[in-house]
Amino acid sequence: MCHLSVVCHSGSVMLAALRQAMFTYCPHDQRASLFCNVRCPVDHRRRRALPAIGLLVAVQSLCLYSSVARLPVALSLLAFNTYPLWTALWARVFYGHRAEPRVLRAMPVMLLGLALALDVFGAASGLSAAGQWGRIGVGVAFALTAAATFGGVLVLTQHEAADIDGRLRTALIMAMVGLLALLAVMAQGGPQLPTGPDAAVGWWGLAALTLLYGTACPGLDRRTRSLINLAMLTALNRPHELRLHVKGALRNGVTKDEIREVFMQTTIYCGVPAAMDSFRVAREVFKDISVCPAPRPAAA
Repeated sequence: MCHLSVVCHSGSVMLAALRQAMFTYCPHDQRASLFCNVRCPVDHRRRRALPAIGLLVAVQSLCLYSSVARLPVALSLLAFNTYPLWTALWARVFYGHRAEPRVLRAMPVMLLGLALALDVFGAASGLSAAGQWGRIGVGVAFALTAAATFGGVLVLTQHEAADIDGRLRTALIMAMVGLLALLAVMAQGGPQLPTGPDAAVGWWGLAALTLLYGTACPGLDRRTRSLINLAMLTALNRPHELRLHVKGALRNGVTKDEIREVFMQTTIYCGVPAAMDSFRVAREVFKDISVCPAPRPAAA
C-alpha cells in the first residue's frame, strides 16, 4: 500500500507541475503561454543529479509512509523533522560547507527533545528501554532514514539543480519517483489492494492525498506564492530552503526590492535574528546571480 500511495501522490504532483509549467501567464505577450520562461539547462552534471534526486525522493517517500504505518503520525513527523541536521551534515561532507553556529547549538537541543518525545528509555510507557525500542525502533529508523534522504535531496537540489525551473524540475523528479514506485509494485506481483470493512478508510485517505497533492489552488499567482514562501521560511529559520526559494522568486518575477521588503516585514513578527539570516542568504544569492556571465547574443 505504501508503494501505491507513492505512485498516486507522485503522479498527481507531476501532472500539477507540468500544468503550471505548460500554461502560465507570460509577461512578454500578456497571456497564457506554453512553457513561458521555463529554464532547463541540461548538461552532464545535471543529467546525473536529477536521477539521483529522484531516487532519494522515492526512498524518502517510502520510508516516511512506512514510518507512519508503524508510529503515530506526530512522532513520525517529529523524527523526520531532524532533516536540517542531516542537511548540514551532507553539505559539510560533500561540499565542505560549515554549519552555522546556531545550527550547531540547536543540534543537541533538537536531539534531546526528540529523545524525550519518543520516550527512548520507556519511562512514560512503563516499559524498559529495550521494550520501548522494540515497539518503536523500526518506525523511528524509517523516519530518520526519510530525514537523511530528504536532507540529501535539499543539498543536491541547491548545488546541482537549482537553476532548472522549479516546475519542470518537480515534474521530472516526480516522474522518476512514480516510475520507481510502480516498478516496486510490479516486482511484488502487482498492487496488493486491501479489502474488508476497514479498507474504505484507507481508500478515502489515498483519494484525499492524491487530490491535495495534485490540486493547485488558482487563487494566488506565482509571485504572491513566492513572497509567502519567503516569509514562512524566514519564520521557520530554514536557510537552505530559503536559498532555493529566493532564486525561484526571482524567476517568478519578484524584484530584489520586494524580497528585501518581505524580510524587513518579518523583523517585526519573526524577530531580528531570523530576518538578518534571510537578508544574508538573499545577498549571497544576489551576488551569485550578478557574477554569472550574461548569455552571449546570437550570431547574426
